[in-house]
Amino acid sequence: MPELWAAVEAGRLRRARRAELAGLSEELAREPLTASQERYVALFDRSRALSLHLFEHVHGESRDRGQAMVALNALYRRSGYVLAVNELPDYLPAVLEYLASRPAADHLQIHGRDARHNVRKRLPPAAFRDWNPNVPPDWSRRPAR
Repeated sequence: MPELWAAVEAGRLRRARRAELAGLSEELAREPLTASQERYVALFDRSRALSLHLFEHVHGESRDRGQAMVALNALYRRSGYVLAVNELPDYLPAVLEYLASRPAADHLQIHGRDARHNVRKRLPPAAFRDWNPNVPPDWSRRPAR
């Protein structure tokens, strides 16, 4: 937890977000590690609606998901971004890390215009601006059809 707090304090998170993280970290510190791990798995690994793998929301179980993974990996390689060996390219923390290193104009290359709507339904744009102030304010607007 000390590393987490050093990163939070060094970043540009708003006071309200820091307070929310403080509450979460206190809660996690009180319970055994195995209990926290069980909650994580139940929340993100066993719930399709909250999956941290973005292409599951976009492509589901279709074959398009595999091709989308290949294309995203190629985009990462062209940009010099290297994933951990055991990480899938559509894993939300990896996608956010990649986006934080890129100019805002590159953000829609990941999924195209429709992804903006899919992600917007789950996370408000302010959540992205807390970590990456380069996200433009109009990012959350519904894409034009």
